[in-house]
Amino acid sequence: MRRLALFALLLLAGCGGSHVARTPIVVDTDMSTDDAVALLYLLEKPTVDVRAVAVSGTGLVHCPAGARNALQLIALTGRTDIPVACGSETPLAGTHELPDEWRAAADGLFGVTLPPTTAEPSGNAVSLLRRTAPGATVVELAPMTNLASALRAEPGLAKKVTRVVAMGGAVAVPGNAPGDPSAETNAWVDPLAARVVARSGAPLTRVPLDATNDVPVTTYFAQALKRYHYATPAATAAWDIVQSTAMANGNSYFWDELTAAAALDPSLLHVVGGVALHADRPRLEHELLSVLLGGKPFAIPPDRPDVTLTFTGSTCTYSGRSRLTAGPVVVDAVNRSGQVFGWAAGRLDGTHTLADLKRYAAGLKGTPQAPKWFTGDASATVPPHSRSTWPIATQLSTTGSTIFLCLTQSPTRVWFPAEIPVFGPG
Repeated sequence: MRRLALFALLLLAGCGGSHVARTPIVVDTDMSTDDAVALLYLLEKPTVDVRAVAVSGTGLVHCPAGARNALQLIALTGRTDIPVACGSETPLAGTHELPDEWRAAADGLFGVTLPPTTAEPSGNAVSLLRRTAPGATVVELAPMTNLASALRAEPGLAKKVTRVVAMGGAVAVPGNAPGDPSAETNAWVDPLAARVVARSGAPLTRVPLDATNDVPVTTYFAQALKRYHYATPAATAAWDIVQSTAMANGNSYFWDELTAAAALDPSLLHVVGGVALHADRPRLEHELLSVLLGGKPFAIPPDRPDVTLTFTGSTCTYSGRSRLTAGPVVVDAVNRSGQVFGWAAGRLDGTHTLADLKRYAAGLKGTPQAPKWFTGDASATVPPHSRSTWPIATQLSTTGSTIFLCLTQSPTRVWFPAEIPVFGPG
């Protein structure tokens, strides 16, 4: 009997030992598109315990609209026990503010409609962070006004948090702030708050643009999400957000999704001195889809662009199809240089040639302007040491071809890597 009792105890111990510990997470967010997808990911991750969501009023969204959006996303995943609170609308220092039209779009969750919830935000973000952050990882996806205010109110909080993983800053790459091309948006909105957090003594991993430039939202990821999004309500909401905001049409990156995932799996990042400089795009894409789809099987289409433009700083080369069909075309833009470059695709009218366009470009200075006889069908900029994937639409023209060009400013230089025939469908 004693042996049987011991055997039963061992079985119970084995069952208990198979339980996966859940990581306590507190999210501080300004509820942009990438914040919303990152929040859905954290809510759906089986090994995560989201303790609380603090909504920043200094970033993209206003409160309480942002808190309402967060509560609806939480309710969508079946949770009713996660407190949400609003933070200050005023940065610790300065008067930087994002454009009104951006903020209005975020307030309305970018046109995405979610099932309503009766839950309401309660208290304020600073009190919420002070109450829930001890023993938790703070996933910081917004200007750090809330967290810095909490650390100021309770200096000992820095030693109580497990760590802070924060999206923000730009080390060796240009920024993306609307008021300063050298600054990253979160840091630009409230630089003092970022400084307070960095100097607080809390264990901090920063995920700046240097790392997020490695994880563009590609058309391949979007195709997979579109195909399988019916698997879960969270995946459906994520697809609605990606679709409504054209996140996969270029110039969007998994800024906050990378930060959220790396808070759970630091190996997604290459970190030097607490600062992430690179990230693993394939693993991140797989992780996001696996969690959003509830572990159901999926496949991401392989990277097979129709056109690849590769910029080295001194050359821009074309590789890909030798002829194109009018309509959707996927362009990969690869920047192997330390400067921003732009590319464009367009058509000449019937009275001008590529030689005319090259002569025109040779005389350009300052901000390049296209001549009236060149119609641009697509254009974009690519950060240093990064890659972006853009779906574009090529058009038929009187000359029967599309011209691809690359350009830089300071100094102004233009390259013409290819003129490609374009034929009608069929």
